[in-house]
Amino acid sequence: MKTMMCFTRFWMISLAVGLLIAGLTGCGKEKEDEGRGLRKEEAVKAGSSVFSKEVEQVLEKKLELIKKLAEDSVIIKAVRESNQKNRDMTLAEILRLDDK
Repeated sequence: MKTMMCFTRFWMISLAVGLLIAGLTGCGKEKEDEGRGLRKEEAVKAGSSVFSKEVEQVLEKKLELIKKLAEDSVIIKAVRESNQKNRDMTLAEILRLDDK
């Protein structure tokens, strides 16, 4: 059970990192900038942002936390062990365990 929680936590962290990277890199920002007549390079130079300053600060803190967790050797070891132990599990089995 504890191993499965680490496995689930790992995927949640991975998803959060992906979303943060997408947000921080301006994924989907092209349409907003096109309306102002800016090319992507110009928008980056102008410092335009998709998020408010407050949201950017919160995202930075969350990103730092995720980086620390991703570098934590205990978490990495637990995830690797869990992946090895559960490598033959089907998606249905994983979802059933997640529901517990």
